[in-house]
Amino acid sequence: MIYIGFAFLGGTMFGDYTLPQVSLNIPTHLVAAKLVLWLVVLLPFSKYSLCLAPIALDIESKFPWPNTSRCFVASSLLLRTGLMIFVFLLAMVFPYFETVVAFIGSASGMLVAVILPSLFYLKIYRNVMPKWEARVNYAILAVGTAVGVAGTIASIINFVHRIRS
Repeated sequence: MIYIGFAFLGGTMFGDYTLPQVSLNIPTHLVAAKLVLWLVVLLPFSKYSLCLAPIALDIESKFPWPNTSRCFVASSLLLRTGLMIFVFLLAMVFPYFETVVAFIGSASGMLVAVILPSLFYLKIYRNVMPKWEARVNYAILAVGTAVGVAGTIASIINFVHRIRS
């Protein structure tokens, strides 16, 4: 909802001068704007490695060396680099990898980010929360479920269309 509100405000403020991608709207002649553009480029890389960190930490916990040894550092570096290369090759080998990732994201993203927190909150505080607060949580559950189902169905339809073409 926040993104929709900002998109609406940006559209009404700048009208036809608004470009579809945020990074295209940034003026390129300013030094600060160049810094912002580089941050927009680097953000996915850092987010990607942060998402792989729990997997790497779990595998590293099984290493026989202490955390401070050179063998551990070298093995950790090779492991993390290997994980990145493995996922990159996986994305290159499977032509519809981004569609599968979209399906997984839409199926589990709303569940983890919206539905489960509200459901757990209701379960824990059901007896002490006011009725209006319970109604708000039920509304969040309904909207989250509807958006999650719609996103999952849309990604399945997109996947089927990509396979047929």
